[in-house]
Amino acid sequence: MLKPFLLLPLALVAAAGTFPLETGNSWTYREAGQWFQGSETRTIAVQAKENVGDREYFRTEYFGRTLLLRAAPDGTIYSYNVEKSVEEPWLSFGAAEGTSFPAHPDPCTNTGTIVSRKAERSTPAGTFTGVVQISFRGLCADAGTTQQFWAENVGLVTHEETTFAGPRRFDLVAYRPAAAAAAPEVSFTIGLDAQSYTVGNPLTSG
Repeated sequence: MLKPFLLLPLALVAAAGTFPLETGNSWTYREAGQWFQGSETRTIAVQAKENVGDREYFRTEYFGRTLLLRAAPDGTIYSYNVEKSVEEPWLSFGAAEGTSFPAHPDPCTNTGTIVSRKAERSTPAGTFTGVVQISFRGLCADAGTTQQFWAENVGLVTHEETTFAGPRRFDLVAYRPAAAAAAPEVSFTIGLDAQSYTVGNPLTSG
């Protein structure tokens, strides 16, 4: 069962950013309109810190790919390209509305544009305002990311892409911050006086 959406404690929110890169943070997405058994889910998970030269990255599972990501003070997320041994701009959250920038969220995509910084999105995880809306274009005619919506202190809330079979959208259904995973959980049990009950009869404790 998917865990419900969780908010970071207020003491941690200020430092989270648009993509909270902290070891242990994880996100779960489900394809929109496919709420049946067997529908596809995807995840993002920040797994560990990793040093490359004099820079510290977060090894992150992103929709089945392993990336090395770091956040710069200006809001740009950089990825380290292991094959080319170079750092590339991944997304630029600090760019102004209407600004285009180099972007590499997947192999087919090379450019992003900030469409809005005040968008609103509703997903199974909640309704988000002040969302950064980014459109993408790239080299592939029928593959690649087309649009994303990112909420401050939460991360990616909606991902859209094009495929051979047509457009697909994945919405956030659960966000598990590392801070919440470390907190104690509350549980309880209930004892009943029968295995089954007739409709209309009240439940009583055993």
